[in-house]
Amino acid sequence: MSESHPHMQPVNNPNVPSRSSYQMLQGDRTFAELELLPGATFVDLGCGPGDYTIRAAEATGANGRVFAVDRNAEALATLRTKKAQLGLENITILEQDLCDPLPIDGNSADVALICTVLHHPAMRSRSAGLFANVRNLLKPEGRLVVVEMHKKEMPFGPPLHIRIAPDELEPQVRAQGLQRTGYIDLGYVYLMRFSPV
Repeated sequence: MSESHPHMQPVNNPNVPSRSSYQMLQGDRTFAELELLPGATFVDLGCGPGDYTIRAAEATGANGRVFAVDRNAEALATLRTKKAQLGLENITILEQDLCDPLPIDGNSADVALICTVLHHPAMRSRSAGLFANVRNLLKPEGRLVVVEMHKKEMPFGPPLHIRIAPDELEPQVRAQGLQRTGYIDLGYVYLMRFSPV
């Protein structure tokens, strides 16, 4: 899973270029909603080429910890190059499936992000494992932030039938011990916040 993927393509307008979801979907606004503080621990699940990862590493600083998790080797190679170029030593890159147990200490993360990942068909039947992983790694006061595209027609993005609406998402997350604490409509996408019960 990654931020830049074949589902995030124009579906009706061939003149719209292929870009990462950060560039297309108000990434700066979404990042601001993470409310990352210096020294925080942040987990980017389905990080792709690392747009949010890089911003988080800069925001959390030398005392922060950033974990970037994805199974797309090509995307992670791009992130490794960015990490080296910028000298960001607080990033740990993990090449693995998001639904497998994560080699991150439990109760250690302040914020976890899952951005435009859950609509992937491969995730639909396995999301419980992902949310259980998140519940395990979050601090009691930690937050999960999920960003997905609205389930409505628009000029780009994944096919409508594989998108996940907020009222479909919330029960799946709640079943793994996380309760909704916020919702924001960002136009093409929505952002939901969850915290451990």
